[in-house]
Amino acid sequence: LTTKNTQIFIVDPEREYVPLAKALDGVVFSIAAGSDAHINPLDLDITKDKEDPGDPFSEKVDFVISIVEAMLGGHAQLNGFLKSIIDNTLQNLYAPYLQYLAKSKKTIDVTMCPTLKDFYMALKSRKEPEAKNLADSIQIYCTGTQNLFAYQTNIDTNNRMIIYDTKNMNANLQELGMQICLNDIWNRMVANKKRKVRTYFYVDEFYLLLHQPSSARYLQMVWKRARKWMGTPTGITQNVADLINSEEGQTILATSDFALMLGQSFQDRVALATIFHLSEEQQEYIDKSSTSAGEGLIYTSRSVVPFENHIPKSSPIYELLTTKAEDAEEITEG
Repeated sequence: LTTKNTQIFIVDPEREYVPLAKALDGVVFSIAAGSDAHINPLDLDITKDKEDPGDPFSEKVDFVISIVEAMLGGHAQLNGFLKSIIDNTLQNLYAPYLQYLAKSKKTIDVTMCPTLKDFYMALKSRKEPEAKNLADSIQIYCTGTQNLFAYQTNIDTNNRMIIYDTKNMNANLQELGMQICLNDIWNRMVANKKRKVRTYFYVDEFYLLLHQPSSARYLQMVWKRARKWMGTPTGITQNVADLINSEEGQTILATSDFALMLGQSFQDRVALATIFHLSEEQQEYIDKSSTSAGEGLIYTSRSVVPFENHIPKSSPIYELLTTKAEDAEEITEG
């Protein structure tokens, strides 16, 4: 990493990028219960950009709604009344913070942002029984045993490469944690643009963010707008079907300028062919039954190119990039 005006973030649900981070002097933050690393999902940067008409506070309200739905589990979706309660609660909660920013001429101060605990207490103090019920439903994430995101942000992201290691999070926290990490990257990206620093970020097990409609919409928003904030997002997944079966996933694929496709099942090949306008001959290069590891297609907005990229097992690069369990055992023994 020699380019000074570049920063790289990786959301790593399976702890596959730690060797790469060590080799490139990156920093790994373990995001899990009991960890000292905390990310506050209520961090708010009010920076606006002439090229981007979005409203930071309105976007934060949408994001909080999406993580509340994730906290409720399954495919829960809040009704209009509960969304209005959250909106009003957040307006009151952020009012002192926004006044502080106006007075101090800052656009963000993570030491002054409200937290999930504050949000929970604000909901509990409301008169509506629905607000109190909602607070009770998310209590475990705010003041209970799963409160790892209920603290102010304390991670230092000045390093050139940052890995968010979410492997040790409970299964019911994985999707929520990935959303919060993605939101944290968004805040870093906004700050980076002010410094004229380009942000590259990679989200592995990408499909997990498409399970919840609200988180899928948030992900789609980030994908559409990252470019205006000097950001380059990349999604990585073996579960292409989850992308294809989601309206937001299809939009993300269709608006991406680059795609690297490896071996796919017949159904997925057909779907990808429709999205990327692949001919029958081109589809053969991503036929799972006949392609080997390191072979496939590269799609750009201008062309589609077959490729072969076989990396010898003896190569140091192979050791850094392999995710096969048997390879890990051999490397450890060696």
